[in-house]
Amino acid sequence: MSIDPGARKIGVAVFRPDTRLCRVATVSARHDSKAVAALLNWLGEVDNLAFVCELPVKYPHKRKFHKDIDRLLAFLRNCPWSWDAQFKPREWKSSVGTTHTRGGKLVHHRRLRDALTESELLVMPALGTEPDAWDAVGIGLFALGRVTNGGVLCKGTKP
Repeated sequence: MSIDPGARKIGVAVFRPDTRLCRVATVSARHDSKAVAALLNWLGEVDNLAFVCELPVKYPHKRKFHKDIDRLLAFLRNCPWSWDAQFKPREWKSSVGTTHTRGGKLVHHRRLRDALTESELLVMPALGTEPDAWDAVGIGLFALGRVTNGGVLCKGTKP
């Protein structure tokens, strides 16, 4: 399971043992025990799942976001499972997808779309919507080795 913690919404993606995406959603980001309970309720049985997420980073030139990032980090610490991997934004998405203003996020999501099979696309929201869900899928694809940094399809892999 991969999680993209956001200030307003949390993107969640679940992959089968064969690395195929099977569920994706966006849940409200209250960043408290209710949000964790909502995630657990949505997931159902959580045995045998690996948990990966984006690890928010405080950038010195973006001080106005530090309080939001503190809340996200506290939320991740309070989840009732241990994290198998945590990736900083630049580790999994490079500088592509880090800005809305230049269309970078849409470019990144298009790359992720190209890495998904037809059956996986059936569980995805429309391109250009639900960016937290798309990012959760990207984090999962990166953790599974299906895409490289920046959402580029790994050599030798096919959707």
